[in-house]
Amino acid sequence: MTRLAFILLRRKALRSGLITACLALPLAVAVSLLTLQASSRLSVETKVSSMIGASRATLSTDRWGSTVEESLTQQRRALPATIAGTATPEIIGPANVRLDDREVASIVYGLEESDQHTGRFILDKGRWPTADGEAMIAGHIARFLDIGVGDEIRVGDASVPLRVVGLAAVPTDTTRAFVVTSLNTASTVVPVPSTMPANQPSTAPVSYIVWHCASEPSPSSATEMEAAGWQVKTRAEFQQTLAEESSSSALDETTALTWSVLLFVLLELGLVIFAVYLVASQSLRRETGLLATLGADRHQLMTMFAAQGLLTGVAGVLVGLGCGLLIATVLRPWFLARQSLAGATLVVPWSQVSALGLLVLLLPTIASWVAARPALTETLGPSRRRAAGKPARHRFSEWPGTVGVFGLSLLVLAAMWQFPGFTLAGSLATLLSAAGVLHRHLRKGRASARGSAAPRIAAGLTTSSPVRTATMALVIGTLVSTFGLLLGAYGGKGSSVGAQYQPTSPHGSSVVMMTRSPQPSTVLAIRDLLAGHGELARFAYAAPPEPTPSAGEPRLSWWGAVAVTAPDDFPVTDVSLTVAERGDLERMIGRSLTQQEEAAWNNGTVLVTDDRLSTGGVVTLSTQAESLRTMTPPALAITERSTYSSMPTAFISAEGIRELGGSAYVQNEMWVLPGPVDEDLESKIRGMLSSDIGSGWYILQTERGSRAAAVLRAMLGYGLVTITLIALALGFLVLALSGAELRPVLASLSAVGADARWRTRVMVLHTGQVLLWGMLLATAVLVLAVPSLLITLGIPLTVWPLLAVLSAGLGLAIATVVAGRCSPIRPDDLVRRVQ
Repeated sequence: MTRLAFILLRRKALRSGLITACLALPLAVAVSLLTLQASSRLSVETKVSSMIGASRATLSTDRWGSTVEESLTQQRRALPATIAGTATPEIIGPANVRLDDREVASIVYGLEESDQHTGRFILDKGRWPTADGEAMIAGHIARFLDIGVGDEIRVGDASVPLRVVGLAAVPTDTTRAFVVTSLNTASTVVPVPSTMPANQPSTAPVSYIVWHCASEPSPSSATEMEAAGWQVKTRAEFQQTLAEESSSSALDETTALTWSVLLFVLLELGLVIFAVYLVASQSLRRETGLLATLGADRHQLMTMFAAQGLLTGVAGVLVGLGCGLLIATVLRPWFLARQSLAGATLVVPWSQVSALGLLVLLLPTIASWVAARPALTETLGPSRRRAAGKPARHRFSEWPGTVGVFGLSLLVLAAMWQFPGFTLAGSLATLLSAAGVLHRHLRKGRASARGSAAPRIAAGLTTSSPVRTATMALVIGTLVSTFGLLLGAYGGKGSSVGAQYQPTSPHGSSVVMMTRSPQPSTVLAIRDLLAGHGELARFAYAAPPEPTPSAGEPRLSWWGAVAVTAPDDFPVTDVSLTVAERGDLERMIGRSLTQQEEAAWNNGTVLVTDDRLSTGGVVTLSTQAESLRTMTPPALAITERSTYSSMPTAFISAEGIRELGGSAYVQNEMWVLPGPVDEDLESKIRGMLSSDIGSGWYILQTERGSRAAAVLRAMLGYGLVTITLIALALGFLVLALSGAELRPVLASLSAVGADARWRTRVMVLHTGQVLLWGMLLATAVLVLAVPSLLITLGIPLTVWPLLAVLSAGLGLAIATVVAGRCSPIRPDDLVRRVQ
């Protein structure tokens, strides 16, 4: 029987090749994705080495002097004698890298080249710095500044330039901007923590000194140092922390998504292969009958058909694995670059790949085995049962009621338990039940057509093989309903995200928050850039009374904030009180103040753009300063609601904040840039602010809508195109094979004088009826499953399932016409076959 299976495969080489390609394609994509994902998971040891090199422990403390050099000396003296001789220091701190008018924020590492730092950096070009005034920089900085080895850069506030001697990258993050230099050079460019802005965000980098130990401190030494204020962390503790993070994300969302999509594709592909083998087995009824006459029993014939699927599966697995590994090898550098990784090797997850290969191998085998049963029943079963005086059995239509009840129960449970998996399983079970009802309907001969001969013949072809028609309708219905559910979920989620999204500012405008005020020349240049868009509005932050600095100390840049207490239902928890000029306030709200608002403003009243902040005509101020902590100055709402999360909402004049005993910061500012601010204009403004502010900190946010909603909308557009193409391809494959089985009928029509156009009309009508049944099955399932899905996900009603049905219907309609026109046999082909 295996030899006969080989003969049948060679006889239908095109069909076998198409099935092999259909199996190999998703397997190759899945193998390549899983391999690339496994390759991007760095080992725990690699991650630890990128953090501390070959050190066995690290030490750090908050003890700082007035300078970095003084801090190094103080910390070295504080080290125990058993550790001071082997510990090597490393200075780490933020400093901007400048070249002409370009500037980029970076981290400076001051260290000496030694074996203790093995694995910290991957050298791409050049060498490590060995002398003062030399630097090894990240390739990311070199590309941004358009420099290479041998060029000079300026780091931080140092006046002496550094010469670039090497380009490198961090193994775990190739986008990290850093500068590696000597200890002496780093001590002149890294700021002491006491000189850094106190109001910078928690994610901003700070300066610190790390001492690397070649040997792990003893437990007694570690306890003694921790009591003295040192932080001691051993290599084993680093490994344990990273191992816990790796184990918690072993099956990440990407891998789960890959498996989910692959299982869906294999399920749909299994139905298609089942339909293909069903058509193929029914077209071999004559050969099957001859083999049965020669003595072949049912088991041998089933084995012959299963062997075809097994051999096709073997070919699909070999081709898919080979292509998948080849794709992963070629795409590995690009994929690792997108993941910001360096130095990772190709890792094949053989356990997952083996499971995939087994699934792909079993898929055509089981499909061909199951598909052969109806054909053998029609060829062998009826005659044996009729000889015994029993009617032929049709098991396919015995269970649709039970499966339908099970599917509807799953849909109800999905809505009750908020479990989307039950929705997909319930829709599939409901679809199987509907296909069983369709099979029963067709078997009873209820599908008939009135009118001319062509529709009647097409209807007869549809009802001549109820199993074939029901199976093809099931394939079409599964495709359309599944994509309808997916698009319904994405469409509803996109609408929900868009409705819940709170913009930071009016669309196209920008909000800038900074800790250092730019020079007047920079402000004028930015105003010139905004000419024609609107005028720039500038606001200062209200502050408690400014403390008087001690003799010889610089003026502080931050000494606390004044905030307005917001109610619980307010979307923003931290509402800063801003000090504004009247013109800037009017530019921001887009109108002039009324007489009442102007009088309140001149009297020192707080103006708010949301009436929820001014309950009872007053606002409650909160600050650390005792003089302002419990103050409730009068307030007036100038607009009813504020719908923006980053725009200032509480304003007071400079005279008003002085009357309250407070002040305004001279450095920290908030700007509102009128729109539209496109990406080119935003880039120019960022460049001006970076060049001016330097080591200060600023954030520029441009409101361009919800990125998540935009991504979902893009996915929906691509999804519609994908549905149309997949429906076109699978519809043509299934319907064309159905037409291939009916070629003897078409040949008979040609023999009695039917021309090609008339035969084409018959086939188009027949395939159109199959398409109609499949669309009806999908529509019935979607009517039941979509409400369950929307309730499960908590998203509003959407029209995307309907659009999915229309897109799939368009693709299937095109496939119907093409498949119908490809099926008829021309008279010359008929004569040649007869001869």
